[in-house]
Amino acid sequence: MNFQNRVLRYGFAVVLTLLAAWITTLAQPLLRQTVLAVFLASIVVVAWYGGIGPALLALALSALVAGFLLIQPEGSPGFQSAGDAVPLVVLLMLGVLIAFVSHRARISERQLRVQTAELMEQAVELEQQMESTQALQIELEIANDQLESANRDLERSREFLEQAQRSAHLGSWEWDIASNKVTWSDELFRVYGLVPGSVDVSFETFLGLVHPDDREMVGRTVQNSLQSHAPYQFDHRVVLAGGAIRWIEGRGRVVVDDAGSPVRLVGSGQDVTERRRTAEAQRFLAEAGEKLGSSLDYATTLAAVANLAVRELADWCSIAIGDSTGRYENIAVAHRNPDRVKWAEEWTRTHPPRLDAHTGTPNVLRTGKPEIHPVIGPELLRAAVESEEELRAIEELGLYSAMIVPMIARGRTLGVITFASAESRREFNSDDLWLAQRLAGRAAFAVDNARLFDEAQKAQQAAEHANRAKMDFLAAMSHEFRTPLNAIAGYAQLLELGVHGELTGDQREFLERLQRSQRHLLGLVEEVLSFARIEAGTVRYDVSDVTIDELVAHAAEMTLPQMRGKGLRFDLRSGNGDLRVRADGERVEQILVNLLSNAVKFTDEGGSITLDYGADGDEIVVSVADTGIGIPGDQLEAVFEPFAQLPHAGSKRSSGVGLGLAISRDLARAMGGDITLASTVGAGSTFTLRLPGA
Repeated sequence: MNFQNRVLRYGFAVVLTLLAAWITTLAQPLLRQTVLAVFLASIVVVAWYGGIGPALLALALSALVAGFLLIQPEGSPGFQSAGDAVPLVVLLMLGVLIAFVSHRARISERQLRVQTAELMEQAVELEQQMESTQALQIELEIANDQLESANRDLERSREFLEQAQRSAHLGSWEWDIASNKVTWSDELFRVYGLVPGSVDVSFETFLGLVHPDDREMVGRTVQNSLQSHAPYQFDHRVVLAGGAIRWIEGRGRVVVDDAGSPVRLVGSGQDVTERRRTAEAQRFLAEAGEKLGSSLDYATTLAAVANLAVRELADWCSIAIGDSTGRYENIAVAHRNPDRVKWAEEWTRTHPPRLDAHTGTPNVLRTGKPEIHPVIGPELLRAAVESEEELRAIEELGLYSAMIVPMIARGRTLGVITFASAESRREFNSDDLWLAQRLAGRAAFAVDNARLFDEAQKAQQAAEHANRAKMDFLAAMSHEFRTPLNAIAGYAQLLELGVHGELTGDQREFLERLQRSQRHLLGLVEEVLSFARIEAGTVRYDVSDVTIDELVAHAAEMTLPQMRGKGLRFDLRSGNGDLRVRADGERVEQILVNLLSNAVKFTDEGGSITLDYGADGDEIVVSVADTGIGIPGDQLEAVFEPFAQLPHAGSKRSSGVGLGLAISRDLARAMGGDITLASTVGAGSTFTLRLPGA
C-alpha cells in the first residue's frame, strides 16, 4: 500500500512537471520573464500533495526542462552567458525552498489535522467524561441523600431501640475479654439501679452488683460458657440502693476468633421482677384456691390458707368472720412459731375487740375498704390498745408492717384477713395489697359457697321432709277415702239388685249418678295413690315383651264410652301387628288410658281423636292427637307438673286433680321411654309416647 502510494506521488510529480513544461512552451511568448512561474507552481502543488521526494523530483525535471528552454538560442546545449544561468539557479533555490516549505506545511497541516482529530476525540471524550462526571455527581448526590436518610433511619432505629429497651426494661452489654472492658447500654445501667455512665463497668464491678447469694452461681455460669462456648441464661437478684430486691434475667453468648479462642461476650439483661412477682402470685393464688376448694368446711380451709400466707407473704396472718356491724370471730391465726400462735389465741380470748375502733378489723368490716400500713408507727399501736400493759405486749411482737383486707362476696363483707410482718421487716406495698385482696376475694367466695351449700342442704332436707309428709298425708287420706267409697259401691250394688225392694225409674237414675260419682272419686284416689307410690319409689314394674296391639285395643275399649258420650269421632290407625314393646303392660295401658281420657276431656263435641302407632328405629311410638282447644307454647311443659290445672280460654275448669299426665310421664320414663307434646291453640294437641321396642 505504501509502495503504490509512493509511485502515485512520484508519477504525479513527473506528470505535473511535463504539464508545466507544455504550458510554458505554449505560453512562452506571453510569459517572457516569468517563464519559470509555471514550474514553481507545479513544484508547490507536487510538494503539497506529494511530499518532499516528489517535489525534488519535480524540481529536477523542471530545472532540466527550464534549462533547455531558457538556453539561448533555444534548445542549445549550454548557456551563452552567466546571466542565462541565473533564472535556473533562482528556480532551483526557490524550488528547494518551496519544496521544503510546502513539505513542512504539509507535515504541519497533517499534524494539525491529526491534532485536530485528537482534540476532537479528546473533546468528545471530555464531553463524555463531563457527562459521566455529572452522572457521578448525581449518583453521589443520590448516594449522599440515601446516606443521610440511612443516618436518619439509623438514628430513629437507635432511638426506637432505646425506647424499646426502656419499655421492656431490657439492656445490652459487651465484654472485651482482653481489655476486661465492659460496655453497657444506658438502659442496662437503669436495670441495675444505676445512673447511665455513673461507674466504669468491668466483670468484677458487675459481680459486685449481684446479690451475694447468687454471685457464685453467676460467676460459675459465665466461666463455664467461656470454656464451652455455649450460650447461657439465668435469673439473678440485685440489691438496689434502698434495699429493694430486683430480679434480672441475664443472657449471653461467646464470640470467638478464627482460632476458636473467645474474644468477646455479648448479651442482655432484663428486669423480670414483675414477671416473677406475677408468676409467684399466680402460683400462690392457685395453691390457695386448691386449699379453699378442698373442703366445704371453711374453718379448716381458711386455717390452711393462713398458714400458706405465712409461708409466702407475711410473718403473721389472722382470718376473722364477721358482719357489717363490726362484730367478728377469729377463725384462724398463723405464725411460724406455734408458741406465738398460742399466745395470740389467748390474747384474743382475754382481750375482746373494740367494735367502735377507727382502724383494724372492726373498721374494715364496717366500711368494706382495705387498710395498708407500710410502717407501723407508735401512734397506730397506741390507737389499737386501751392500756399501757397492752401496748407493751403488742410492742414485744415487733410488728413492722400490716395489711387488713375485707373478704367480699356478692357485695357483702363476710370477714377480714390481716397480714403483718415482724421478724422479716418486710414493708408491704401496693403489689402486696393487690395480692392480699385477690386472696381475700377467693376466701370470701369459698366461705360464701360453703354457706350457700349449707343453706341449700338445709332447704333440701326441709323440702324432702315436707314432701315426705305430703306424700304420707296423701297416702293416708287416699286409704281413708277408699274405705267409704268401697262401702258406697257395695251398698249401691245392693240397692241395684233390689235387696230392699224394687227401685223406681227416678231412683235408678239417682243410683247411676251415685255410682258414676263413686267411680270418679275412686279414680281420683287411685291417681293420688299412684303418684304417692311413684314419688316414694315403691312402684314395681313387671317388664316383659308385650304386643302393643292388645294394649291399644284395651285402652280404646275403656275410653270409647266417654268418646261416644261427647259425640267424638275416634280413628284408630293400627300399625304392624307384630310390634312388641319391652315394658310393663299394665303401666303402658294406664298411660294410654290417661292420654285418651285427657284428649276426651279437652275436645269439644263433634271433634275427633286419632290414635296412631308404629315403629321408629328401635322404639315403638304411640301418638294420641285431638282437635281440642290446644295448649299455649309456653305451657307445654307445665301440663306435666303434678296438680297442674292450666286455664283454657272458653273452657270450664277440668275435672280431676291434675295428676294424670304427671303420672304418665313418670311411668314412661321409669320404663326407659318418654312422653312429648306438640300443640297449637285452637287446633288441638298431640301427645307422643315412646318406649323401647322388644
